[in-house]
Formats: sequence, C-alpha cells, structure tokens
Amino acid sequence: MRNAANTIKPGLQYQQPLIVTQRNQSSLQRQFNMSQENKGSGMGGPDKNNVPRRPKFNVYWIYAIIAVVLLSMQFLSFSSETVKTTPQDFKNQMLAKGDVLKILATTDKLLVKVYIKPDSLYKPFYAPALKKIGGKEKLRNSPLYHFRVTDWESFHSSLKEVYATGVQEVPEEVDNDSEWFSPWVNTIVS
Repeated sequence: MRNAANTIKPGLQYQQPLIVTQRNQSSLQRQFNMSQENKGSGMGGPDKNNVPRRPKFNVYWIYAIIAVVLLSMQFLSFSSETVKTTPQDFKNQMLAKGDVLKILATTDKLLVKVYIKPDSLYKPFYAPALKKIGGKEKLRNSPLYHFRVTDWESFHSSLKEVYATGVQEVPEEVDNDSEWFSPWVNTIVS
C-alpha cells in the first residue's frame, strides 16, 4: 500500500524536507541574505523598492509658499520702526526748528511719517527716539516719527500757519498705502 505523503502528483516536483544542521546553517544564511538583496530586481542590482522616493510636486505647495510670503510681509517689518509723536511736537520741536527733511502723508490711514535731517539727529531732543529704534544706523532713508491726523484739511492749514512764521517749507510726499492683506485675513479668520 502506498503512503499518501510519499506520492508525487503529476507536474509537481517532490522536495525532501530540509534538515538544518550546524554545517549547512551558514550556507543557508548566505543564500537567504543574497535572495533578500536581489529580491525584486531580477538582475542582481539594487532593489528599486528600497530607493527613497522624492516627494512629488503638489499644487498646494504654491499656495503654502504664497501664504508664507504674505504672512512674513505682514508681520515682519523690513524698515525701521517709527516713534509715535504728537502734531504739536512735530510743529513746535521739529518743523519750527528746521529739522524736518520731508514728510510722508499716508492718505488712507490719516498717518504722517516724519523724516529728520541727518545733521539734526545729534540734537538731544532726538536721543530718546534714536535709542528706542536702535541707533542712527537703522534710520537710513527711513522716517523717525509718525503721528495721526484727524483730517487732511486741518493738517494742511496748520502747516500753512507754521510756514507763515518764516519756517522753510518741507517737501510732502503722498502715499496711498492701502492695506489689502489685513481685510483678507480678517475675512478668512472670521
């Protein structure tokens, strides 16, 4: 009578059970390691599955870069800070004494930025403001002071009064610096 375990079916190869001994264990380990190294390549080359893949391009990266740039523009100041002053100090201490180089009127914000002449920065009146912003080096082509006005007509009429006393007129630049980023952020957040 035949034993079912020893019967060979047609088309299949019969293999003897593998008995691992001390002598052939190292040989089996080397064969196993080589098969793991060559697995998937078929030619003995490196495994393509183990090669780290680079991240694919995604359109959302562009949106993220734009958002980072806009946020950095909003929160990081590329110019030096200005010190807040009053319109009275501007007229009496700066303009009347001839220390003003020019003024920049930002019409949308009702804000006036004051540029001081470089030779006037040595006066004691400007020492606290210079100390506050970090010294004269940070002031290159930047305003030192700023103040708000209630309306432009009253501001210009008060300037004319000061100029009528014999004070030399200073150039006035107008800037329509409307903030376009803050309303977008407020809309998105709320």
